[in-house]
Amino acid sequence: MNDLWNRLYRVVNHMAERLADPENKFKNSLVDNIVDLCDLLPRLNITSDPKLEKALLEVRQKLTAYDSQTLRDSNDIRSQTALEAQKILDKMKHYLPAA
Repeated sequence: MNDLWNRLYRVVNHMAERLADPENKFKNSLVDNIVDLCDLLPRLNITSDPKLEKALLEVRQKLTAYDSQTLRDSNDIRSQTALEAQKILDKMKHYLPAA
């Protein structure tokens, strides 16, 4: 289960980092990777961890609402999505294994 949390954390962290700086460029896969992971992780959540399910729902709702082109075209949407990603990361830190 730790691996699932780590995988989710990595893609959300990558999005937060890429979107935080308006000068950063990113590929369409920034959003696509999150969508793909949100589709995959429920099938791998063999313990039916409700916290993971809730996190996945929040990630899907808040970080995949806009496609990559919209994030490139609108600085407001980009910065709001970066902020949402950071908020999700802050919540997720409580579920990650100690380093």
